[in-house]
Amino acid sequence: MKTSTSSKPTTKRWRRYIKSAFFPKDFPAGGVPEIAIIGRSNAGKSSLVNAWTGTSDAKVSQAPGKTRLLNFYDMGSYRLVDMPGYGYASRGKGEVQDYKKIVESYFAVRSEVVCLVLIMDIRRPWSEDEEMLRIYSNSIDRPMVVVASKIDKVNQSEKHSLLKALEKALQGTPYYLISSTTGKGVESLEESLHQNYVLPFIERQKNEKSEF
Repeated sequence: MKTSTSSKPTTKRWRRYIKSAFFPKDFPAGGVPEIAIIGRSNAGKSSLVNAWTGTSDAKVSQAPGKTRLLNFYDMGSYRLVDMPGYGYASRGKGEVQDYKKIVESYFAVRSEVVCLVLIMDIRRPWSEDEEMLRIYSNSIDRPMVVVASKIDKVNQSEKHSLLKALEKALQGTPYYLISSTTGKGVESLEESLHQNYVLPFIERQKNEKSEF
């Protein structure tokens, strides 16, 4: 797959769902920068994926925890990888182990992951689950950003207090505010990640090839 070095992401017209997979052997061929999106079940992850890709492939369900596989999307100059949601109480021990296995095996074999996007409902406090993901992203040397979703669900006063608490918990981790319902913040989120993570990866690839 050829990648574009344009400073802006490709138009949504050319974006498409590629495939879903559980085992590394079934993942699409490597070499393309990937942005992985992860979040608590029912945090609005599927809605964000649909708004981000301009498709309706990430089926939005009233039943939390629906995503069970890694879903890969061709975004032109990079791939978006929709990961299973976490924290759904009705999952059994086997499902929890499967979740851990698919996440860890993905990061173990994908050096192309340029950023981990953690989406969370702005109305929920930062929890041990989110903190563990931040620690994990540091341990595997992958940058992480936080996306606070559903900002249309709170008023200005609530948003101010919620953001104050979130900023304290994040300790400097970059964050973005979005509403998948209205689309607010989604385009600027993608442009920022494309500029800060996708393009540097592509440039490194070009430089490495030019050395041979």
